Amino acid sequence: LCEDYEGGTNQITNGDFATDTIWTYGVGWQITSEGAHCNGTQTGNSELKQENGVHGAIIDFVDGKTYKVSFDVVVTSGAITSIEVAGGYDHTDITTSATNHTTYIVALNENNRFTIAVNDIFIGSIDNVIVEEVIGEDVDIDGEIGDMTFAGRTYPTKVYTYSDGTKLEWMTENFKYIDPSK
Repeated sequence: LCEDYEGGTNQITNGDFATDTIWTYGVGWQITSEGAHCNGTQTGNSELKQENGVHGAIIDFVDGKTYKVSFDVVVTSGAITSIEVAGGYDHTDITTSATNHTTYIVALNENNRFTIAVNDIFIGSIDNVIVEEVIGEDVDIDGEIGDMTFAGRTYPTKVYTYSDGTKLEWMTENFKYIDPSK
């Protein structure tokens, strides 16, 4: 989790899959009140997604903002190969089951699309999908709010520290990765 983390509005409608609505899905997927299930009949990668304006989905991602993505996943075989938030991706394979799997993704455009892609041998399910903007407090590694100079201008800095030690330093809408070993 993010230190000083506060969640924004959940961008996903019907993330608990209470009905077979809002979601668009490829071969192998079936939606029941118990979640989205993939049965392994897909012959290639298959996607589960929501896109603004499609099937009643209302999504409003903001380019450059960080989103916390969390969901429950059961993996019987194969892998979830990517998660997309508005053109930003997490390509880390998910090969084990988890309650409340969480990742953080920076939106890279405003295409207002959320996608979970699985490989051709994935069998498993997804439930309780939540995607919300990360809203944090001003924090500095040394305990003081700092400034960053970029292109001759000074900007106030916000630093977010994630549980894996990754630090994300923000100045206005730009961000910079800080190596946790430094």
